[in-house]
Amino acid sequence: MTRQDRELAIADNGAYVSRVIDSVAREWSASSIFVVSGFSQGVAMAFRAAANPARHIRGVVACGGDIPPELGRDSLARIPAVIIGRGTRDEWYTEAKLKSDEGRLRDAGVRVEIVLFDGGHEWPAELSRAAGQFLDSCTA
Repeated sequence: MTRQDRELAIADNGAYVSRVIDSVAREWSASSIFVVSGFSQGVAMAFRAAANPARHIRGVVACGGDIPPELGRDSLARIPAVIIGRGTRDEWYTEAKLKSDEGRLRDAGVRVEIVLFDGGHEWPAELSRAAGQFLDSCTA
């Protein structure tokens, strides 16, 4: 996402995600069993969706992207649980960004699980396996 019309793009993406969640909730008669996921830049939208006070999101599965800076402690506290995946050779989502995100989430009282894997900016099979277990724990 570029800086040009950034706020407009964020609002547009947020509205789209809300429509998708509403549609799924209607079709499956589900109101609070959602876990949202994102990879790279999609991580920011996943966190924005989960922090939305109009939604009851049970968790976030994130890989290779950071929490958007505008989400404060109170917003993050709306998210019960998060799993974050990071490749040890990821040059975009650095160890420092991971540590910052982990600290922000823990400070907000969020249950955090970190999955480090040998790789770069990618979504590996071991994160998919961990995400499956995470989904089970969020919907139990």
